[in-house]
Amino acid sequence: MTKENICIVFGGKSAEHEVSILTAQNVLNAIDKDKYHVDIIYITNDGDWRKQNNITAEIKSTDELHLENGEALEISQLLKESSSGQPYDAVFPLLHGPNGEDGTIQGLFEVLDVPYVGNGVLSAASSMDKLVMKQLFEHRGLPQLPYISFLRSEYENMNITF
Repeated sequence: MTKENICIVFGGKSAEHEVSILTAQNVLNAIDKDKYHVDIIYITNDGDWRKQNNITAEIKSTDELHLENGEALEISQLLKESSSGQPYDAVFPLLHGPNGEDGTIQGLFEVLDVPYVGNGVLSAASSMDKLVMKQLFEHRGLPQLPYISFLRSEYENMNITF
């Protein structure tokens, strides 16, 4: 049986870096390694991309996923093909927060023509902006609780203390 080639992308330059690593650990431990050839790409806190090929064992600790010394290549090369020599059938972006859930990574995958799972660019970007989502919901007639919105600069000029 031919295994499908998948890649897990996790970590990232975000306050939710460690949460992303926990997500990757859970997903990696749930994947049937007899059916899937799994590579991982870890994005460091500094934004460096590191790759480890052909994950076959259970990940017992998130420490195993900090690939500070993993293979470093240009992003387009990292995503070009799996370590089996075949293109990826799917990439799983398991990044949380900015650059992961805001359409940024999805846009990169689109530009590089890399198949990925999850939201597309528009839905990811719009859902990260709470005001945009509220306006979209209102436009479609979905009930909304009353709310106000303002820019950070407007808030700073309000002189509100808590």
